[in-house]
Amino acid sequence: MPMSKYLYGAAVQGIQDFIFKTNKLRDVIGASNLVAQICTSMFSDLIGSSSFAGSTPKAEMIVSAAGNIKCLFHDKELCKMAVSAFPRKVMTAAPGITISQAVVEMEQEADFALAVEELERKLRIQRNIPAPSITIGLTGIERAQLTGLPAVAIDNEGKWIDEGTLKKRSAASNMDLALCKKSFGEDIKEEDIPYELRHLTDKNDWIAIIHADGNGLGKIIEKKGHNRTELHKFSTELDDATAKAAKATYYAVTQEYDIKGIKPLRPIILGGDDMTIICRADIAFFYASEFLKNFEKETGKKGMALTACAGIAFIKSKFPFYYGYQLAESLCDQAKKDARKQGGNSPSCLMFHKVQSAFFDNYETIVKQELTLPRNHSFEFGPYYINKGIGDRWDVESLLATVNELYRNNNIKNAIREWSSLMFDNPALAEQRIARAISLIDDERQLRPDEKTSLIHVVKSITKGISRSGKVCHPAYDILTLLTITNQETRNKKQS
Repeated sequence: MPMSKYLYGAAVQGIQDFIFKTNKLRDVIGASNLVAQICTSMFSDLIGSSSFAGSTPKAEMIVSAAGNIKCLFHDKELCKMAVSAFPRKVMTAAPGITISQAVVEMEQEADFALAVEELERKLRIQRNIPAPSITIGLTGIERAQLTGLPAVAIDNEGKWIDEGTLKKRSAASNMDLALCKKSFGEDIKEEDIPYELRHLTDKNDWIAIIHADGNGLGKIIEKKGHNRTELHKFSTELDDATAKAAKATYYAVTQEYDIKGIKPLRPIILGGDDMTIICRADIAFFYASEFLKNFEKETGKKGMALTACAGIAFIKSKFPFYYGYQLAESLCDQAKKDARKQGGNSPSCLMFHKVQSAFFDNYETIVKQELTLPRNHSFEFGPYYINKGIGDRWDVESLLATVNELYRNNNIKNAIREWSSLMFDNPALAEQRIARAISLIDDERQLRPDEKTSLIHVVKSITKGISRSGKVCHPAYDILTLLTITNQETRNKKQS
């Protein structure tokens, strides 16, 4: 009678909350380092590396990335030990993180596909069962000022900190540069890595949080999940392709910008098809678009031909990271929804937004309060696609060409700013203002006829807008956002 095998699955929950609970960059770094260890060294150390070795291993690792673990145990007692010990090991090492677990017994190799489906069903159920917190303290206990959680130590600034913050700072100080090397390349040194927010800002106080995520991965996993060898290979190669895309993007950034000393980029998550990075604001749009291009290229080399979407939240450095990440993730989701409407293999695209308010609202509320205009007009224009010819959507190249055109002409730039402001209160006057701007271009003697035609076309393309879902959508808000952000970019770009 064949021996039973046990398909074990674990899903890490609360990652973003754990990482972005604070605005101290060193704490964020330590948290991301701990999260990276959970699915790799933390699990393998618990099981014992010898369990995966030999001609008859006790366990086979199938997936180990992006907050997910799938491991096939040949030894029932070893599986029971993992179920019993792994959650406490994780929650002790990273207070605030929780683990959902499930196990499915298999009697035959042919049962693997059904076992994966059953495992995912069980994990979905477990995710909805709240785990008991190990960070709750008594009412009268001293609390950390930054998090409100029970305090356990005093930091070097004389402030009480909680257990989670203590573990994050320990992880940051003992950092082995693994995530940075995975994102930037083996040549990166510790002195090149930012540990303070001031390292991510330059002439102004704007920074950016970028979140990117692959498209249609769930359907691919459903197909690959029928064979454990294929699933393991796919997971490993996807992680490798994402890392290579990040390295290629970092190289492109160093070629485009004059970066000296400490690098103004800090990777937070890089695994599976997920990428999150905090960087200097003027670099963000270039980084995000290059990453999406390289992700397509690197996955294509491995026969996957995957696409991805990204969201960029431009925030002040003192704006809560947690809300900045939520916005970046929401923008990425909005881009994905639009990409799916284009049919076929959802094309790569990105969205961005510059936070102007001191208070955070979800993206839907931002659209209603900041981007909706009278007479069914709107400044919600994205996403912007990496490749050309996606319906009436603008591609990244067209957006940047328009931004550069306005940057070279202050009069037109100021006219677009005035028009944008007037569109909220007096659309009729806004139309008069832009008609006047076009007539001034036509009367400009220093411009050649082709230059006049080009400028007038740019002005009309910004102000005329495109009809979508019963609204007339204009790109002006996004263009002015990039103009503001990339004023710094022009100073820091390498001179051609």
